[in-house]
Amino acid sequence: MNVNEVKNTFSVLIFLLFSVLVVAQSSFVYISAQGSNFISVYSMNESNGSLTKVEDKDVAGGPASIAISPDKKFMYVSQRTNKTFSSYSIDITTGKLTLIGTIAAVDNPVNISTDNTGKYLLSAYFAANKAAIYTINPTTGVINPTPLSSFTTAGINPHAIKTDPGNNFLYITNMTGNLIQQFSFNEATGDISALNPAIVLPENTDGPRHFVFHNSKNLLYASNELSNTITVYNFDSSTGLLLPLQTISSLPTGYTLTNKVADIHITPDNMFLYASNRGYDSVAGFIIDPSTGLLTSNGFYPTQTSPRAFDIDETGSFLFAAGETSGKLSNYKINKVTGVLDSIGAYTIGSNPSWVRCLNTSITSSYNPEKNQTLFYPNPTNKGIYVNTSGDISVFSISGQKLLRQKMDGNSYLALSEFKNGVYIVKIETALNTFQEKLIKN
Repeated sequence: MNVNEVKNTFSVLIFLLFSVLVVAQSSFVYISAQGSNFISVYSMNESNGSLTKVEDKDVAGGPASIAISPDKKFMYVSQRTNKTFSSYSIDITTGKLTLIGTIAAVDNPVNISTDNTGKYLLSAYFAANKAAIYTINPTTGVINPTPLSSFTTAGINPHAIKTDPGNNFLYITNMTGNLIQQFSFNEATGDISALNPAIVLPENTDGPRHFVFHNSKNLLYASNELSNTITVYNFDSSTGLLLPLQTISSLPTGYTLTNKVADIHITPDNMFLYASNRGYDSVAGFIIDPSTGLLTSNGFYPTQTSPRAFDIDETGSFLFAAGETSGKLSNYKINKVTGVLDSIGAYTIGSNPSWVRCLNTSITSSYNPEKNQTLFYPNPTNKGIYVNTSGDISVFSISGQKLLRQKMDGNSYLALSEFKNGVYIVKIETALNTFQEKLIKN
């Protein structure tokens, strides 16, 4: 072993030692209890998905939608009763929240998210038919109380607002208005401009509610509250325009009683997608075609009464669903081969749980400050990673042994299917810097 190899091995071991010392417990689940005015914080056992209560953090004014900064240092909460936003710092070792500050919102905020730089808070207002963008100090987590922009939405009852993975476009679902607005997004200024066409109109009265993006394909999946369906849209990453490809029911054949589809999430490995049904109280499962990204129904799993919100942990191993009217949280183990949900148990939580958010502080976004983009994704992965930068990439075992070294030329794919499941260290050397991140292969 030459001197450089010794240095590389030593640096990896120091990185791992630091990670072990700092991240004693890294997986947490947060549930906003709107009717009880607190956010429940649980630590999650990464082996079996069981939860241990950390705290009930008092949050006045009906806490609802939760957003977490890309660097996982801050949490932002919408408070619907008193029409405010609050920001919190996150203790990465305990998951506990510390209040930073509270500001007035434009109106009653139903949904919030941050852009991919963490510099902007995006907000939608269901009853007021509005949307607004606020600036955030990404270093302190402080939200500027004066909106950067505020505007009336094109349709009635906007329900979700989010940027695409590349942070170039912004979308707003208008549920009762039965449309999706599409904008260009300037991450340097936070300015938006309507695309042409400015809206996407479903063929039927679908009522798009929430949406998620595929982690490696140019696809968007929307849950449709009024038609109880999921629509797959092609997302043109150069123009930002959406084109519907498929619409599939969230209900079993023959079910005719009242139902409203609600939340929607995708597993990190892009193999499975899930949506929650309120009425036919269940989580609907779907298999994602690895070539086309289209969906096939994969069962319906009983859950809490009126499951308004759920989330999937960042390793894609467990799903947590909250009952809006039951005040309970059910957790499930996700079969990573079949996508079947196996019930683990249930927990009594607060009244009217409105949001569930999983956080793993040891899984990083591999953010490259040189270009304001992620270095590689997805993380965790089961097959490989897409690398967004040029340079030399090395993969090390947990003991510091170099397993692979390869030159990458931007937007390249690194196959890892032959690697065993576990934790690895990815080291990327660019012309200006060297970056080192943990990667989970599952």
